[in-house]
Amino acid sequence: MLSVSASSIQSYLTCPTQWYLGYIRKLRPRSFSKSMIRGEVAHAMIEEAMQAMYNMAPVRLQVCIEFVMTSVVPEIIAREKQAALFGELDLQAINAAIYAGVDIGIYFIDDVLPKLRWDVLAVEVPFKHRNKKSGYTIKGRVDALVKVDQMLYVVDHKVYGHMPDDDSLFLDLQLPFYLAMLRSDTTEFHTEDEIPSSLIEMLDDNENRPAIMQNILSSTPPVAPRVLKSGALSKDKSQRTTQGLYMQAMRDRGLDNDPSYLEFVATLNDSRYNKQITYAPTENHLEWSTALVDICAQEMLVCDHYNIPRPGHPMTCNMCSFKPICKTMREQGQTPDVVTYDKLLYCEKEKHHRGEIA
Repeated sequence: MLSVSASSIQSYLTCPTQWYLGYIRKLRPRSFSKSMIRGEVAHAMIEEAMQAMYNMAPVRLQVCIEFVMTSVVPEIIAREKQAALFGELDLQAINAAIYAGVDIGIYFIDDVLPKLRWDVLAVEVPFKHRNKKSGYTIKGRVDALVKVDQMLYVVDHKVYGHMPDDDSLFLDLQLPFYLAMLRSDTTEFHTEDEIPSSLIEMLDDNENRPAIMQNILSSTPPVAPRVLKSGALSKDKSQRTTQGLYMQAMRDRGLDNDPSYLEFVATLNDSRYNKQITYAPTENHLEWSTALVDICAQEMLVCDHYNIPRPGHPMTCNMCSFKPICKTMREQGQTPDVVTYDKLLYCEKEKHHRGEIA
């Protein structure tokens, strides 16, 4: 039975050939992704902090950092060593991406989390939904379920280089699709902690329908304000700082009652670094998301090593890491087991995991 996820559906919608190479041929670029590592580390720190909140324990920053360094970072290093194979492993660049993710996590835990009125009801909830009629299984994992002012939210943490606008959540497929699956009677939850019946009732409540929330973080977190040679704090609006960090610097220097600084603080825009975009999808929106996934999944079912799906729009090729192999495949009409292109950029995941590629 075909197994699909929100990421595989999104890949298929972007370019069916990209999905085919990554999910059917199981190819992957051997070069590491800075943004992927950075987001993975930040997500792990946020998850650890929210797990503490769920357990009604204090959120300790040092504990979150130690968890990432001892449990997550070794897995990242091992994975990148495997992927490098014949190429050189750029540990300096990988470490830079890891510490960038830690900085994002520190900013969220120290500056953002204390301001949020989140009642954490569940963290990292895996689920599975079988569509026996169409012959595929849907798997997913919800980052968190939180309650804010009696409203239940399905939360997804995102790290972006540029802050998206508020309409981006309406166009996002993942969260409406996840919410539709969570509300389905045939969805199974696979978690060590039993999902409380009260939470299931909240998910099924048609009058107070749950909403969705993207917790968006900038890939360049804010820092303390610059200090001029004169000892004064910089009032440059382009500097990467927030109202909280600036006020802390003012207090450290005994400037917290200075009206000129207070006036400047009011001009700083914290949403450049973090914001929560919320949206309450209608039943029509949930049905549309589910129908779109079903259409894509049925098209995926007929794809295999011999039935290669069509390519997407050429505009997507410029940013695609599969561009070289796609070109070779179109010219030769087939995909080799291992593509020897630019020092073996790609390898088959399954063969690599079985040790057949030395």
